[in-house]
Amino acid sequence: WRRRRTPATGADTGADDGGSVPSCTGLSNHVVISQFATRGGSSGNDDYVEIYNPTKSSINIAGVKLQYRSSAGTSWSDRAIVPSGATIAPNGYFLFANSDAAYTGPAADVKYSSGMADNASVSIVDANGNAIDKVGFGSGTGIDPEGFATAGFCSSACTKAFFRKAYAGSTDASMAGAEAAQGNGIDTDNNQNDFVLVANRNPRNSASPAA
Repeated sequence: WRRRRTPATGADTGADDGGSVPSCTGLSNHVVISQFATRGGSSGNDDYVEIYNPTKSSINIAGVKLQYRSSAGTSWSDRAIVPSGATIAPNGYFLFANSDAAYTGPAADVKYSSGMADNASVSIVDANGNAIDKVGFGSGTGIDPEGFATAGFCSSACTKAFFRKAYAGSTDASMAGAEAAQGNGIDTDNNQNDFVLVANRNPRNSASPAA
């Protein structure tokens, strides 16, 4: 589903990787969706999508688009576009967040104006529309995950968020504790295996410390 990228630079090689695992450890060699929440403790508009660079080199993300697909949708729609000149530092983060005043996290690097449902899919594509990463959560005919979808998000106010794992054996407890600052790079092409629902959200932007 993704296009193959070189491990050192994240550059697009122009070849489809067929959904293969990029390394024997499951650690991704390209930008991934690392954390997301569809609502917050007091509002359904307190939502965000965080992306992460698990490589050892800065990656140019100018023109990258955040896309959304509803649980009954048949196509993806653009929600936000990264401006020219933007990069993600090695092991660094970049944050898309709702422009609504109800959003409570750190400053978004890029804002979008429409919220997300608790059962849906989000993706990132490059400036040419080539797929980079996606995650489907919950159930519905339009859910479009890698492998199997995660569970749906909270159906009422909550402080939780889905985190991509740091290691294959990471748990919700470890991602909230000892592994909280150890990155979010595991990508086995199966959303159900790669994400855990953590009790307290922790969105990070481009100014946040690298993992």
